[in-house]
Amino acid sequence: MRHQRAGSPEAVVLLGNGITLLFALPWMFPLMNIQRNGPWLLLLGSVQLAVPYLLYSLAIRHVRALDASIISIIEPILNPIWVMLVTSEHPSFWSIVGGSIVLATSLTRSLVASRYGHATSPQ
Repeated sequence: MRHQRAGSPEAVVLLGNGITLLFALPWMFPLMNIQRNGPWLLLLGSVQLAVPYLLYSLAIRHVRALDASIISIIEPILNPIWVMLVTSEHPSFWSIVGGSIVLATSLTRSLVASRYGHATSPQ
């Protein structure tokens, strides 16, 4: 999204979520308890996903690429923490190891790209 400053980051987010929907569609059926769960799914989809993605896509034009990457890295760290705090469900040792590897790799890549890439200041 950072490379297309003149473009629409909102369109990129919409396209990404649309592709995810198409990919996940075969596993959605049969719909069980849709009468009871449908409103909750719509609420979570619009509040938990749409609002943050919209705010992120609006803000990305005004921050450095490194800051945007770090914000993206923080999200998968916080999700299991919120689940652990609310439901008392604890991740396994190997989940923590795997997540740490993925996050460390993502952070390292962002830092290296920021240092050696063609960094431009936000306008």
